[in-house]
Amino acid sequence: MRTKDRAARVRDTFREYLTSCRGHTKTIAQRALAVSSPGQEPLLRNCFRFQSLLIERQSMRFNFLLKSKAIDCALFESLDDIGARLDKDWMEAEEGAIRERNPHYGDVSGEIEAIKSHWDADALTAPLLKATPRSEIP
Repeated sequence: MRTKDRAARVRDTFREYLTSCRGHTKTIAQRALAVSSPGQEPLLRNCFRFQSLLIERQSMRFNFLLKSKAIDCALFESLDDIGARLDKDWMEAEEGAIRERNPHYGDVSGEIEAIKSHWDADALTAPLLKATPRSEIP
């Protein structure tokens, strides 16, 4: 397979993956909110908002790297490899450049940091377990 064809397939597959993640997050959020108690609802809404923001940030980073030709999709072996490049291997110079070019990116990143600053993962255990069908709990 030609490198250009493979790069296009990897690019398109990653975009489909992000779309799928958005859909799954929305479905899980709807289920969790339907079975949650009123006191758990704000916590769950915050949790799923956080997840949606992380997906949106990955999408913006991916598109930024594609437009700036700083990423060769043909080199990636898995979706996890692309995710790692967009998260763990994201560089400060890239962060500065994307913030300068895309004000919405700065808003999304700011909201992510605001949620992280008061994140309590342990508080999510009970409401998320309640939303998980018993057959899916290990």
